Amino acid sequence: MFNKLTALLVLFILSVTFGFAQHQEVLEKPEIWRGSGKISEDTTSLLGAFKGGSVHGHFRYMFMSTNNQGDLQNFWANAAGGGIRYHTARFHGFSFGVSGFYIFNIGSHNLQNPDPTTGQLSRYEVALFDITNPFNTEDMDRLEELVLNYKFSNTEIIFGKQLLNTPFINLQDGRMRPTGVEGIYFDSREWKNTHIEGGFIYAFSPRSTIRWYNTGASIGRHPMGFAPDGQPHQYRDNITSSGVGILGIHHKPTSWLHIHAWDFYIDNVMNTAMIQADINAQKNVGVIGGIQFVAQHAINFGGNKNQALTYVKEDHESYVFGLRSGYRSNNWETTVNYNRITDHGRYQFPREWGREPFFAFIPRERMEGMGDVHAVSTRLRYNLPRRDIWSSLSIGYVDRPSPFEHRLNKYGIPSYVHTNFDLHINHKGYAKGLETYILLMAKIKTSSEDLPAHFIINRVNLFHTSLVLNYHF
Repeated sequence: MFNKLTALLVLFILSVTFGFAQHQEVLEKPEIWRGSGKISEDTTSLLGAFKGGSVHGHFRYMFMSTNNQGDLQNFWANAAGGGIRYHTARFHGFSFGVSGFYIFNIGSHNLQNPDPTTGQLSRYEVALFDITNPFNTEDMDRLEELVLNYKFSNTEIIFGKQLLNTPFINLQDGRMRPTGVEGIYFDSREWKNTHIEGGFIYAFSPRSTIRWYNTGASIGRHPMGFAPDGQPHQYRDNITSSGVGILGIHHKPTSWLHIHAWDFYIDNVMNTAMIQADINAQKNVGVIGGIQFVAQHAINFGGNKNQALTYVKEDHESYVFGLRSGYRSNNWETTVNYNRITDHGRYQFPREWGREPFFAFIPRERMEGMGDVHAVSTRLRYNLPRRDIWSSLSIGYVDRPSPFEHRLNKYGIPSYVHTNFDLHINHKGYAKGLETYILLMAKIKTSSEDLPAHFIINRVNLFHTSLVLNYHF
């Protein structure tokens, strides 16, 4: 079907030779400033803390292209940028950090010109820059971190602008810069086999933007889709919320079982709770698996008393189940993953803040905004021994309601088959500090429903390429 099936076959053949690379897992510490390492321990003076601090740099180049079906418009973009991060050594347990980043559009095609058939703009490429102003091609800079860190015993408290990875609020590092948050967060490992973290976040700088927004104003910076009644959502700048309370508890009762419990309370909007159990391979070889459950309920009026302007309806509820099974060896890992979103309502969480942690997730598409979904995926990962090279093949099928059924389909995306091939290289020798990441992605519509072009472009029947070069020093 229009060269895309050929692409799928090529990806499958490549995967037999190579294997798995994903974005950073959401339960890992942010590593976007690689090489920064641990903060130096206490110095004897404040001056010593500043002189003993560390400076790290990061240059990043990204190329993206999307080839759409038939005569629908294609898009491509080149972005480049860089940043500096400085962090003091500790003084009486305290340390201070600051970082910033700039981005330039160094050559792009059709980002400001809508497709003549559908009137739609680029979906992926425009997000390399500032989606709130697609006409800005230079001088895109952002204060990314401005943080005070205090450590005592095995507990850290972080206050200010920071980078955070949790199941629902996370870096989602698939563009030039990640999502940043502002607030207070703690991470405590005082108890054996139990780890507790949490805090209160009151401001966000969403991925693909350069400004900081309060909690309510940050919701709706990305495309909003359709309300359940089929009308375009209008919640941008209409949500009242003072912030997000987060609590995560991790317990490891045995060497092979890890239990995670999370709660995200978005003031005046909604509550999202998740529990997940992971089965770990013994000595890194053997059976792996997992089970997860997510429940959502509206708080008050879902963000606004006027239900035409709210984020979720006042009676909103949503439930998600997930299963994972697989096997891991020293170099290989393979998993089969399943998620079910029930038909009670759409799973929703502000996509400005992060991507969902569902087992069947494959980069470049989400299940956010969907209800009554069955999603299955299989992933194969291979690490090339002693070369710091890894790759992956992910193939998934997502069965969604009709794009016209807006109560359960917020963004009008039909059912599809999704294939990703990744290759990730950490270079050594003279190129040490350089990372290369390649992503090839195809999505093919599986629904037999005859759909207008605006439900096809940038959604299905497309082939997407990403090339990322990172240099850390």
